[in-house]
Amino acid sequence: MKSADYSFPRSFDGFGIALSGLCLIHCLLLPITLVLLPALSLSPALGWLHDNEWLHVALLFPIFLVSGTTLLRGARLDRRIGYIGGAGIAALCIALFAPNEWAEQIITTFGTVMLIVAHILNIRRRAA
Repeated sequence: MKSADYSFPRSFDGFGIALSGLCLIHCLLLPITLVLLPALSLSPALGWLHDNEWLHVALLFPIFLVSGTTLLRGARLDRRIGYIGGAGIAALCIALFAPNEWAEQIITTFGTVMLIVAHILNIRRRAA
């Protein structure tokens, strides 16, 4: 493959994996922290970060920007990357409308894992 075929550096995939991982950590650890450390649940800052859905939308923006652009280019050469990455991004959008916290966590976990897998496939495709 020629370098002109792919203008994004490999580090964008690593950055996408890192952003998805941070999203996963936020999703899984913040509720656990609130349960295990009741003193922190009284903190207005922690409650504000957890309860405001607009914050989740704002956190999705860099994920869409990095993952969307990088994975769309990779999907032109390997459709699996597009399907898996698209499923991940769709799941993150659906999670915003989940009826409860557990559903949101399950859907978000699925979405972030799908994005991480898509980025790994993209890295492997580039190395081949």
